[in-house]
Amino acid sequence: MHTMTRDFISAQTARTLPGLFRARVERMPQREAYRQYDRAREAWVSYAWEEIRQRVARWRRALLGY
Repeated sequence: MHTMTRDFISAQTARTLPGLFRARVERMPQREAYRQYDRAREAWVSYAWEEIRQRVARWRRALLGY
């Protein structure tokens, strides 16, 4: 498990929520972004920022019809 570190991204830098997301992925692509419990495996599963970026891109393409 990673130790929490402070890596503040200012509103001025991010400008928008998508901008904040992009900045976070650029700064820490391999760091844990989210964690959820998988009942089937009875274990916690972690997702890195880059994995989340890929999922967001896939959903975006699907919603836009690409």
